[in-house]
Amino acid sequence: MQSPIGAETISKLKEIPETLLTPTPSMSVLIYSYASSPYKEQNELAWTAASVLLGMVLIASVASRTVTRKRLQNR
Repeated sequence: MQSPIGAETISKLKEIPETLLTPTPSMSVLIYSYASSPYKEQNELAWTAASVLLGMVLIASVASRTVTRKRLQNR
């Protein structure tokens, strides 16, 4: 009896845990590597990743200031 999921799909599903556990570079290393690359596409990806990282830092900073401001005003 054949399963409703194809053999190709099953083999790809078996690969998921291995790919999720493989080491990957951090975003700052990716930005550095792509920024020093001679390829235009990788340079654009470096700028995009840098913008995302900057946005994440900005959101974390604003959120922490908001939380601490409310705690300090309640004293």
